[in-house]
This record gives sequence, C-alpha cells and structure tokens, in this order.
Amino acid sequence: STINRPIFFPPLAPSVRPVTALRMSASQGPSPRTTLESHLESRPLATIGLNTVISSIAAACLEIAAVLHDAPLTNYAAPAEFATDTAGGTNPTGDVQKPLDVYADAIVSAALKKNPFVAVTASEEHAEPSLLSTPDPDDPTPRFTVVLDPLDGSRNIDASIPTGTIFGILPYNASLTPLENATQDPKNYLAAGYALYSSATVLAIAVEGASPAVISFAADGSTGEWVRCDADVKVPPRGQLYSVNDARFDDWSAGLRSYVTAVRRGAGETGKQYSLRYVCALVADVHRTVRYGGTAMNPRGHLRVVFEANPLAFLVGKAGGRATDGVQDVLEKGPAKELHERAPLFLGSRDDIAEMLSYGDLQQKGDQTYAL
Repeated sequence: STINRPIFFPPLAPSVRPVTALRMSASQGPSPRTTLESHLESRPLATIGLNTVISSIAAACLEIAAVLHDAPLTNYAAPAEFATDTAGGTNPTGDVQKPLDVYADAIVSAALKKNPFVAVTASEEHAEPSLLSTPDPDDPTPRFTVVLDPLDGSRNIDASIPTGTIFGILPYNASLTPLENATQDPKNYLAAGYALYSSATVLAIAVEGASPAVISFAADGSTGEWVRCDADVKVPPRGQLYSVNDARFDDWSAGLRSYVTAVRRGAGETGKQYSLRYVCALVADVHRTVRYGGTAMNPRGHLRVVFEANPLAFLVGKAGGRATDGVQDVLEKGPAKELHERAPLFLGSRDDIAEMLSYGDLQQKGDQTYAL
C-alpha cells in the first residue's frame, strides 16, 4: 500500500523555538543551517544514486517519527491495513510484532520501492529479501541493496521510551541472489546509519570514503527538515559508562563478569569508577555510547547480524570506535551465514573495547530465554 500520511510536527512558538534554530551572531544574524538535502547536493558521491537512497531512507524516518509522535493519541495503533495479518504474530526470529512494527516496515518499504536505484531490500520483519527490480545487465547505472530494522526497540513503545531505525546500504550484484546480496560481507558497505526517535529525532549517517565519515542531523520540528547538528561524529577513545542488562550478571561468562566488576569498582585501566546506563533500546544505547564513549553490549547471541550488528559496527568504526562479537571484530567476520543470523555484540570506545577483550571470553553461553 502507498503511505499517504502527511509528515506533521507541531510548529513551535518563536519564544520556544529550539536554540539551534535561533543561534545568533551580532554581525551576521542567524547562523546558516545545513539541511540533509543541501549537504548531499554539496558533496556529490562517487557512486551514482547513493544520495537518493539516503534521501529516501531519511524521508521514511521522518514519517516514522511523525507516526510515533502521535502514537499515544491513537493507542499505539496503525491504520487498519497494517494492523491485521502479521501484526500481533511474530517476525521470522520469533519476536512479537506490534502494529507499529508492521507500519514502520511499510513506510520504509514504500519509500524504497519508489527509488529506481534500489534493487533489493531486506527487513527484519520479513523471512526473505525482496527483489524490487531486475536491472538490465547492459545498464551501467549502479543499483543498491538496503537492509534495515524498521523499528528497533518496539517493545518499549507503549511506554514512549526511545526507539530507532537501523539501515545499511550495500552494492547490488546481479550475479548474486537477493539473499546473497543481503548477507554479503560488511566490508562492502557503502553507507549505514540509524535514526533515533527520542526527545529529539536524530539521524546519524556513515558513508564509505567520505571525510568526515559520520555526520548527524536533527529533525527540525517547525519545518520537517533534517538539519545538520554534528559535522564530524567521533566516538571518544575512552568513556566512563557501560551499557548492558546488568540483571543477567550471573549468566555471563567469567571474563565479562570480571571486566564489569573491575570498571564499576574503579579497578580498571583508567582507575575511574564506571556507571551503568541502560535503556534496553539498541539505537538509544548506541547513540549515547557514540556521544559519551564507553561500551554498549549484548553478550547473548541475540542481535541480528545483518540488520543490527553489521550496520552499527560500520558506523561506529567510521567514527573511530570498535565493534566485536567478543571474539572477532564484526567487520572481519565475512558474509552472514543466514539472513536472520544472531550474534553477541560489544561496541564503543576503542580503548574500552580493547580493555574488555583482555579479560578473555565475553560471550554468554547457553540458550537462556527471559520473559522480558
């Protein structure tokens, strides 16, 4: 179905407009604002069409943000055509699908289907990738494969806790099947990023070969535009925070228990006592870690390699951080074994991750499942 819902952010009165919209210089007046559109136009990418794919995803994320903004007023429902069939069931990895999971997936899918440069899409909400078009083999125009988690953290949505969208953009290879395109080596990434839907709506994008490599934008509620808010995103080499479900401490490996015990006592390499910060929404925990440093982790084999670990590892790596599964760097693992493969994930500040790895085995063993 075509998504027709208009993007709507309630305009703010001049007296309460965001500071970024009112930044003033005595001699120059309001400081210039760089929108995503103008940023992409000013920095044409070597790969034809990549900018338009980024724009399509960014527009879909604004649409999802608008839906989430109104969600409490609609009892977290979706339009009827998206609230039936799969909603209320489970996705291919067994997670219960909420109506807004299905709706967010439909929003992104509709945007990508309209983009002539997108050949294959793969979503966490579907068992198999979708082949949107079969490019003419004699046409030299590049096409792309897009992988995505349309609404990460949706189990929190009824409490209006932050959620997000995660995406990765890879080249389309006509000699590969749609599944092989979606599961290809993460070293082939052309771009990846996430949108965070929280007190602000933020879009972080990493692009291969760009300098700076990672840039973030914030949604301007008065115009519905993405406006650049950080022109060079960098993960600090060290932080003083760790992010993990600490309630599972007794189920962890000895190495991870020893590391966490050391840093929260101030017995780690820095001599500082680390603090726990944990939202249980992957995009929120990663975004905070990118900004403040430290580590964000899930030691269970729980996170989707294609839809979560690989795109986030690409972005964190381009921002100067590091991502590992506890044994091997994520970007060194090669193609995913299957579309919905799961694995542990540890990412964050480069020095903090190196210290954590020095404690030995970090991955949680066993197949424990938890009610929440």
